[in-house]
Amino acid sequence: MAKILIIDDSRMVRSIIHKILKKENHEVIEASDGLEAIKALKEHRDIEMVFVDVHMPNMDGLAFIREIVVNDKDIYPEVSIAVVSTENRQDLKKLAKLSGVIGWLEKPVSREKVIELANKGLEGTKSA
Repeated sequence: MAKILIIDDSRMVRSIIHKILKKENHEVIEASDGLEAIKALKEHRDIEMVFVDVHMPNMDGLAFIREIVVNDKDIYPEVSIAVVSTENRQDLKKLAKLSGVIGWLEKPVSREKVIELANKGLEGTKSA
């Protein structure tokens, strides 16, 4: 169906989300931090959606979002972004929303919420 990138420094979290999305027939790419994710986006120009954690080494999720939304907007205009994090601070959620993030899931994630957010993000890429 769609190609989705999961960015999280936790292999277990990536694995859980990967399995959920794979069962929905999506192709899944994984990255352990924002820098690895930037490389993945350059290699896979057809990625339509990203699930990203906030707290990661090398480049955190908010820096990653800033990089692709602000600095590389012309390169990645079709990518929907959702945050998956243990973080629940309202100021971070507001900042993410202002940056174009379509949703925020708190860990631990449920299958239903991952699918709901994926559908929301992918629907947005089809209408753009």
